[in-house]
Amino acid sequence: MLLRLLRFPALLGLTACSVYTPLQVPAPLIDGPRQVEVSGGLNTLGSLQGAAVYSPCAHVLLRGAGAFGNLTGSDTRDSVTLNTELRTRQLEAALGTYWRPSPAVLLGGFAGYGLGRGAHSYLKLSGLRGALFRDRSQDSIWTYQYQARYRRLFAEAYLHWFAEDLMSVGVAYRIDHVRFRRYVNAEVPTDFRQMWYHEPTLFFRFSGSRQPADDWVNAQLGFGYGFSPGFRLPEERAGNRAATEARKSRLSITLSLVFQPHLLWQRPRRE
Repeated sequence: MLLRLLRFPALLGLTACSVYTPLQVPAPLIDGPRQVEVSGGLNTLGSLQGAAVYSPCAHVLLRGAGAFGNLTGSDTRDSVTLNTELRTRQLEAALGTYWRPSPAVLLGGFAGYGLGRGAHSYLKLSGLRGALFRDRSQDSIWTYQYQARYRRLFAEAYLHWFAEDLMSVGVAYRIDHVRFRRYVNAEVPTDFRQMWYHEPTLFFRFSGSRQPADDWVNAQLGFGYGFSPGFRLPEERAGNRAATEARKSRLSITLSLVFQPHLLWQRPRRE
């Protein structure tokens, strides 16, 4: 089952993915000092993602997060065959805060720094997007073998709303400034160097207890959308696509398990 979920991008076609992959970890359900949250999840963009968050004192959060993904396959168009690949490695650290203005609402935010690398190889036909009724025999076949290393500064804010006893609903918004240290296509450097990338997310946190914060194991389902403001896909389906490759808009779904071990540590004190 795990491998099938990780292969989901192959069902959509690797051309729908990108050398840059958003990192979508759960918004923490921490509202007090010395609380810990550890999460791990699967993303439909082809990566395993995880995070650890700790509050050393009131209203302060420390978070480390990362992602790993490696999908391979092959694609053949006419007489051209290419070993396709989608790979990502990411690590980041962030400092944050939280505030609980009412029992039904939890607010928080982070600012941080991250490093990453990615690879994306695929085939694509030339021609115009959306041109269905034409002679495709005149199209040429383009191969893309992108590799990138990047660093990013980011800021994000989130909100939990405890809609029901067993569930919270929330939204998060993250803004990344991505600067590429290395960005090549078939080892040829591109001239694309940096971008802004926005990542709004709608999520649902589920618990087995009457209050999500009182259960040490939760599940979270997140629906994210990543986009680069002001960017539009070119009409041509192939050609110089360095900026297109990095700035693609993408929908993603992340399913995570979330552990709150501090609740286990506190159980003996409650008895």
